[in-house]
Amino acid sequence: MSSMAAHTWLAREHGADRIVVSGECAGGGLAVAMAVRLRDAGEPLPALLHLVSPFCDLTVSSASANAMAVSDPWLNRDRLRLLGASYIHAAEPEDPSISPVRADLRGLPPMLVQAAAGEALADDARTLAAAAEAAGVDVTLELEDDSVHSFVLFDFLPETERALGQLAAHAAGALAAA
Repeated sequence: MSSMAAHTWLAREHGADRIVVSGECAGGGLAVAMAVRLRDAGEPLPALLHLVSPFCDLTVSSASANAMAVSDPWLNRDRLRLLGASYIHAAEPEDPSISPVRADLRGLPPMLVQAAAGEALADDARTLAAAAEAAGVDVTLELEDDSVHSFVLFDFLPETERALGQLAAHAAGALAAA
């Protein structure tokens, strides 16, 4: 089942205003792309997008991705290019449906964007937040100074509890506003 079909079913069964969509890494980019597609199709939008270390510019041209080329053996420019290529195949990475940081973000739901300040995707998070803000989207960007890519997945890290608390607060606010 596609994310669009899943969201449409959830919206029909429970109401889109009760849905929080969360995506990590590539899932963050997919969550934004899905919201753009939902908006363009005239479908109801989720109450909140939670985007963790979002991979949303598949051109992999940011300074942070390039800076990690030698210092991070796991998630660096080369790995991101390989991951991106396996997703887009022959499509152009500049295409806004593939790199949603380049999409028209007007009318999207509020976003909570969380990333590690020193990770390869930090600039994707910054650029997405700036583009969303410029498009009039209510966006909160939280960059954790001393952490790792997708840190919210690691419950033993002290910053994870705080970050998930921020998600809970944003979700409660978005659901109450709906």
